[in-house]
Amino acid sequence: MSRVVRCSQEYADRPIEYERENVETDLPWVVGLGSNHGDDQAGWKVIAGLLDMNTFGIRLVPTADPLAIVDVPSNCELLVVVDACRGTGHPGTVDRFVWPDPRLISTDRVSSHGVGLIAALRLAEALGRPPRRVVVFTIETESCEPGDGMSPLVEAAIPKVVELVVAETSIPEGRHE
Repeated sequence: MSRVVRCSQEYADRPIEYERENVETDLPWVVGLGSNHGDDQAGWKVIAGLLDMNTFGIRLVPTADPLAIVDVPSNCELLVVVDACRGTGHPGTVDRFVWPDPRLISTDRVSSHGVGLIAALRLAEALGRPPRRVVVFTIETESCEPGDGMSPLVEAAIPKVVELVVAETSIPEGRHE
């Protein structure tokens, strides 16, 4: 049986903790990046939505540190990352990218997390630890200012992203535990 990491927001800035000797690497990993600042909570909210659904067979990791991706086992079949972003779309717009999508790479810039997602994915590759397939869902933000709550448009996008992640991580028939 899979051991799912369940973390609250108060633990989101800590390293991924799991029993390394008992890690089932063929299970999908979902990493929700975020912070307590406004719409930047989106990745954590998606993880919370997946927990509310009692998902089975998916390892869920809310974190403030994109470098946590480097801790994902290198023989992981699928890594899904959910992150808030500020691009050119309207707040609440959801995009899906498969690494290394040039559109995702072109967004590489300073991150609210310090080291950005693109740098973390490149580091995993350089260390020979990239998961076999990486899918990134981004949610366009309106405001990520300290003290702000989530904007209504971004909050409304959370259930859609939860459904997209569930669809992305569906375990083929016969692989259920």
